[in-house]
Amino acid sequence: SSPSSPSSSWRTRHAAVVAALVARTISILETSAEVRGREVANIAHGVAKCGLLADVGGGGGDEEKNAEHHQRHHHPNNDPHLHELMDAIAAATLSRAWQLNAQELANATWAFAKVEGSSCAARRPSLLDALSSRLRRESEKFTLNPQELANASWALATCG
Repeated sequence: SSPSSPSSSWRTRHAAVVAALVARTISILETSAEVRGREVANIAHGVAKCGLLADVGGGGGDEEKNAEHHQRHHHPNNDPHLHELMDAIAAATLSRAWQLNAQELANATWAFAKVEGSSCAARRPSLLDALSSRLRRESEKFTLNPQELANASWALATCG
């Protein structure tokens, strides 16, 4: 496992707690009217940063496609509840994209690229369209700082 991702023994010991947190987060994202774009972007960023879903996305070449197949079917993070969490985060992000400021847009886009890699473009075209449209508007208004611009550019390139 990478230095930023939890070890498989940690995941095994804490599986029930993680499952409960994931279920509660999904419930909140799907039902709470109080969750704003900022909170959704923070949740997306936190999920990507924690490493529970790290490296589950795919690449572009044949070698990377084989690795993607292996990861999807044999990766220790191939937990359907964690993928349901990303689906809930994607839906919440899409419905609140208009609320996101430049930093939140960059962080949310980075989070999906980090977790899903190049498979993000195929899995979430509407989300990427909304985020890239908002990022374009923010860049035209010069509200993206260099770090946000770099992170968003990397994320969009990674997503395809």
